Amino acid sequence: MLWCAKRFRFCTFKWQLYHLNMPKLITTETLVIHTNQGDRQIQLCFGDITKLPLSEKAVLLISAFAGNYCPTRTSVLRALKFNLDLNVRYLSKRKAQDLRKHFNCWMSRPLDNHLPYRLFWVQEKV
Repeated sequence: MLWCAKRFRFCTFKWQLYHLNMPKLITTETLVIHTNQGDRQIQLCFGDITKLPLSEKAVLLISAFAGNYCPTRTSVLRALKFNLDLNVRYLSKRKAQDLRKHFNCWMSRPLDNHLPYRLFWVQEKV
């Protein structure tokens, strides 16, 4: 589904980095994919994804246990809820695409303009 974004970020959220209050994301790997619509990127990043600049407007790929969007103390779900007031459980009830039956994932509807993400892609662990 890289057709919908110039940059597709897969970010790990380590509790150690959360407590250090890293000011930005650190990109450790980039995979460039050539398409008919131009080059697209998948980036592996470390740091606090809630600190992504508004200018980025990335598609955020996160993982969660199937049907469980509880914001635990060290999870990206908690950081999204407390830092950006984004409730993934709420978004899960209003999916744009539900591909859980075949691919264990779903995509949110487009998000508000004041957020640094266009939408969420949630991969569920079964």
